[in-house]
Amino acid sequence: MSLKIFIDAIKLDPINCNYSFLNKKMGPVLIRDKRITNRGIILNIILFSKNFIKEVFNFRNYKNRKKNSNITSYINSTNQYFIGKDIIDNTDIYYSRVKMGSGVKFPIAYAYIISLLYIPLLIGNYFNLNKQEKKRYINKLDYNLLMYGQYVICRFMFKKYDKLILFNDHEMWTRVAKIAAEDELVTTIYIQHASVNKKFPFLDFDIAFLDGNYSRDTYEEIGVATKTKVYLVGSPKYDIYKRRSEGYIDSTETLLLCINLKDELDLIDDFLEKESSKYNSIIFRPHPSDKRNWSHLISKYSLHKSNNEEIHNDLMVCTRQVASESNVHLDSVVMGVMTYYVNFTSSDIQDHYDFIKNGLLTIYGEEEKYSTEQIDNALKYYLHSIGESYEGRVAEHIKQFIDEENIYE
Repeated sequence: MSLKIFIDAIKLDPINCNYSFLNKKMGPVLIRDKRITNRGIILNIILFSKNFIKEVFNFRNYKNRKKNSNITSYINSTNQYFIGKDIIDNTDIYYSRVKMGSGVKFPIAYAYIISLLYIPLLIGNYFNLNKQEKKRYINKLDYNLLMYGQYVICRFMFKKYDKLILFNDHEMWTRVAKIAAEDELVTTIYIQHASVNKKFPFLDFDIAFLDGNYSRDTYEEIGVATKTKVYLVGSPKYDIYKRRSEGYIDSTETLLLCINLKDELDLIDDFLEKESSKYNSIIFRPHPSDKRNWSHLISKYSLHKSNNEEIHNDLMVCTRQVASESNVHLDSVVMGVMTYYVNFTSSDIQDHYDFIKNGLLTIYGEEEKYSTEQIDNALKYYLHSIGESYEGRVAEHIKQFIDEENIYE
């Protein structure tokens, strides 16, 4: 039986498993770090070896999981944990690539060791790809090898459970975990943790809890497996959000300026040069993963850099928000703070989440084009929980669904 698991790993398709970087729809969009696009074989070997050694030294943090529940959950980012913690608190939680106060660290060191057995397959897969696929394949060579070990370990870890909860559907870690769980006949449950767009993969879980009609419509355009039961519930992320007013706050008192990884420094500078004098204060909030040096910009325009881990703390004190392509626009509208789109890239406006198209927000400088009724309707389209009896209790609502065995029949 154990040998069969190792053999089963051979079937894995790297383009399917490593969807974020290898799929032609999403790969070019999600590669934000320029270093990734320039990776070669040598750099990938160095990264693989470095992370391998790191995980071996963390071996002392591993411990056998005593089964306390028939449900397990797998977390590989802080965002996923913050959104799902009130849903999975009674499940057996495994986590990787993130520090958490609860749960058991996933034994990735084993995955690294096992993956070495599949080096011949890693090389063979390369020659079955076209030119563009080969380029993306080399850029994430470490993940294309590690997926085999991840699969084997997930098979052994999840086989004792009935259900697996996941919060991501496009990264290698969770996609491989889902495949492994399915091969062990474990029910897979997907809980949406961020806005979706048309570059996302085919929705293929046993059960999917989606934010609202926009998510369902988007996935239906992409494709939904016939087996998948879809429930529109809203997002547990917003259970702690408290709307600040009946309408929408919008003034030049305090601007919240949110920056993502693809935003360009010179365009941000241009915006501040023209607009900063209009505001009494500006809270500057770069993406948590953005490690660029902002000290010059902060000093030049007397910005207040946010130290809040959760954006709702910044939205509690600002009177207007500005951002480019980002889910923070939805966060702002939920809180009752007007938000505007500014394109901080040299490319055309993408509107990845159709926020502009669906009337959730408008472009900065075109304030006269929005209406509160239009925004309210758009908000309900994105978040099904708005106006429902369980608004503010979405996590509790999802837990009740999961605990009711009849939804699996």
